[in-house]
Amino acid sequence: MTPISGNGCELLVVRQVEHVRGTRYRTVGTYQVFHNGTAAKGLPGLSGFVCESRGPGDNSTAQSNRRVEPGSYALATLAGEHHATFGYAARRRPNPDLSCATPASAAKS
Repeated sequence: MTPISGNGCELLVVRQVEHVRGTRYRTVGTYQVFHNGTAAKGLPGLSGFVCESRGPGDNSTAQSNRRVEPGSYALATLAGEHHATFGYAARRRPNPDLSCATPASAAKS
């Protein structure tokens, strides 16, 4: 697990288990938003459960159906027809989603 740096807003994902149903795989875990190293509280959605593609992480090939590799990433919100960071409803489109870009460590170099 990559620890948080304690600088700014960060999302910590703790991967706990892989589920298999037929030929479908997913990784289930928890997430927590941190601000300057302190767990953020007081607003809904700052902690909860997360589902990702199966592991191990693979950033080398786009559309690999693999989860992202552990690391620090720049985050972006989404507001599309199929995926959105805000304004989604349970079991209806858009699905909840958050996008990550180049690892933050690579973006700084």
